[in-house]
Amino acid sequence: MIVLMYVAAQLIVVVVIAVIVARTLFGNQPRRRLLSLGVTLSVLRVGALWFLQYHAWNRTESLGYLPLVFLLMPEGFAAERLFALGPDARVMSIVCFSLLLVGGSFLLASAVEFVERRVRRWVSAEPAG
Repeated sequence: MIVLMYVAAQLIVVVVIAVIVARTLFGNQPRRRLLSLGVTLSVLRVGALWFLQYHAWNRTESLGYLPLVFLLMPEGFAAERLFALGPDARVMSIVCFSLLLVGGSFLLASAVEFVERRVRRWVSAEPAG
């Protein structure tokens, strides 16, 4: 339970930072914000995957890398059964998992953009009275 809370908190922090960067760079251009948010999340998550896999191949894993593992969730739960990860992983498995992470990152970015629009409309709506 504590691990899931940590995963959620870490993912929320990453998403909030990416949203701030996207809003700062692109203001009220929703498509560009969505693209920049998706790309930012994808780069962070795929970079963490390849970093962890590199250390797995060299057998230099450390508990200090545990926060990076949480960036691979929730796709990591499915990838455990779909792909061979770890020291014996092939490059093609890592590439396929990377594509899964990119898709999940853009799906998360779309959800964040949708929620942000709804909240903005709700806040800016005049109270009936």
